[in-house]
Amino acid sequence: MNALNADNDQPEPQYEAALAALEAEQAAWFARPCVERQQYAGHFVAVRGGQVVDHDPSQRALYLRVHARFGREPVLIVNADWDAEPMFNLAVSRLWGEENRAVAEYSSV
Repeated sequence: MNALNADNDQPEPQYEAALAALEAEQAAWFARPCVERQQYAGHFVAVRGGQVVDHDPSQRALYLRVHARFGREPVLIVNADWDAEPMFNLAVSRLWGEENRAVAEYSSV
């Protein structure tokens, strides 16, 4: 399934809704007091509905359990050791063509 609508190069509505849900979960996670987030130090956490639904030191093991439990529902998986929301700048030349290619950068604030 393509994430972009072929008619206007805009994301499909279901992807926009999933992205909005993940952004809300991320905001909920980082709004928690630091001391509360620290209890999961060294783990990845799965956040759904503003609540931690699972955690594990292995991101892959956590993903597999979350996927088995929630299927394709949006569930945030985040490194509990991060102090702030990560920022991602990604190259999207595959989606929009070489003429709009950007340099990929990753930074976590």
